[in-house]
Amino acid sequence: MKRIWIISVCVVALLGAFLLSCITDESITSVVLAQGGYDRKDYGVKMNDAGSQWFHLDFHVSPDGHIHVHERLTNDVYYEGWCGTYSFKLSDVRDDTTLFQADSPEACVAGKGPDTHNHERTEYAEWDTNMDPSAAQRFIAHPSEWAGKKTLRGF
Repeated sequence: MKRIWIISVCVVALLGAFLLSCITDESITSVVLAQGGYDRKDYGVKMNDAGSQWFHLDFHVSPDGHIHVHERLTNDVYYEGWCGTYSFKLSDVRDDTTLFQADSPEACVAGKGPDTHNHERTEYAEWDTNMDPSAAQRFIAHPSEWAGKKTLRGF
């Protein structure tokens, strides 16, 4: 009985090794795409040298090319609000091919003060855009993202 169990385990291990050797980039891509796309949480874009004004981005790229960006703007400066934009780029990590690039719409946040109990002020904004579906699928399979400050103005 013990000998049959050992033989069964060996057969299962060999079968598993064979199946793993058959997996290609396309089948891995299918698994990622079946999960609904690519999610990135809390990507930070520093808007000033002091590091007290930020865009924090949560974004989702769908296989159909839809991009949804949830922005959390933070400001830890007293009485000085800011408005800004950032450049957003999605690439293929294998060869750094740019698959999508755009500038965000402007968003604003007021400065902190007594109404925030002198704590950092937070505002939220949403941004939706689209990219080519085949480029989106390539990004999902081999993601590389970048965002950087584009414009900043005080108010």
